[in-house]
Amino acid sequence: MREEFSRHRHGAQELIARCERENRDLTDSEKDANHSRFAAMKEIQDNLDFTQATAERAIFSALDGGHASGTVQTPFGAVTFPSDAPGRAEFEENRRAAGDDYTSHFTTGDAGRRQQFSRALSHWARTGDAGNRFATVTTVSGGGILLPRDVALPLEVRDANAFRVAIAAVGSQVIFTPGAQDLTLPILDQAAGSVVSETATVETSNDPVPASIKLTAKMYQSGSAWFSNLSLEGLQYNLEASIVPELNHSREMALEGSIASAIIADAALASVLLPTTTTVSYPAMLNLIRGVPRRFARQLAIIINSEVFGALEKLVDSTGRPIMNLDPANSEVLRFNGTPLIRSDFFEAFGSGKTVGCVLSGLGFKLRDAGQAAIARYANVPTRPAQTGFNGFGAHGFGYSPTAVVKLKTPV
Repeated sequence: MREEFSRHRHGAQELIARCERENRDLTDSEKDANHSRFAAMKEIQDNLDFTQATAERAIFSALDGGHASGTVQTPFGAVTFPSDAPGRAEFEENRRAAGDDYTSHFTTGDAGRRQQFSRALSHWARTGDAGNRFATVTTVSGGGILLPRDVALPLEVRDANAFRVAIAAVGSQVIFTPGAQDLTLPILDQAAGSVVSETATVETSNDPVPASIKLTAKMYQSGSAWFSNLSLEGLQYNLEASIVPELNHSREMALEGSIASAIIADAALASVLLPTTTTVSYPAMLNLIRGVPRRFARQLAIIINSEVFGALEKLVDSTGRPIMNLDPANSEVLRFNGTPLIRSDFFEAFGSGKTVGCVLSGLGFKLRDAGQAAIARYANVPTRPAQTGFNGFGAHGFGYSPTAVVKLKTPV
């Protein structure tokens, strides 16, 4: 179903991009074709959501029925749940085996479960006593994150930073590893392939140029958020909705800033210049896209600062129409000549010789998550005797081929 969904989405995007290149509107037949595609995509997504919800509800139904252990049948296979870990870990394994890499949130729409989780997490925040409400999972990120045994998992921020949005927009994916050891990926040269001779007596080969992307995991944090213990005494204080997503978002912003800073400081990257230190032009943006060599000229995404983003929004063609269009599948993404375009506030502002953005290829830029994110709790700190602190941690790595990223700069 996911392959069919991808085909429909790719077909719709190609059609829109073709119309943009030809500077015309969709014909009636093309509109009908796209309507059919979007209807098919919605039906597939509804089926996927229903399948996931059916699996989750099967586990919940068994638990609510008072079963301490046993086996239930789900669309992802049979799940056995022992009393010390009621089905969730094994259910996640079955989902991964079925090809679903997304984290389950166990969202059943049951407001009572969310309230139960809020009360349990508030009790932990006030006292540090997890009791039997949570299972502690030790991860490579060095923290013990608390996962609820009998209630819904907290919500997590998805696609919080611009580079995650870019990777998703080009159809690539973030690499996940349960461990934090260094990961090295080979980069094949564009001339790596060769013709196999029918009469060869030895192997014919054209070895790739030795090159690789090294993804070293580093620890990123959100920074500590402190709360009055008096505030945490409120049983209905919803930590799930207010603290965890905020910490995750802050950590993702730290990761985005680190990637942008590395690109800005990398003198080995090629660059394309804007016409002046404060203006943007259509030809300059075309040159940016064309600056990526042919071997990496696929899965391209543009990431730019707010000033360039605002200037591009105002550019129009000869008929007065804006040159940038909304992505039909993602409202956070605009498209420039069909290429996804995302805003980041971590690139430099307008000025002399500033890096104001970049274009990157999903084939040569890789982002990695190592292990599971963790939430640290700080209590009984002498300098903050009446407060409790929370900090979010996660291990991430990134790397790229020097020719897979081209910087957008202002002239000196």
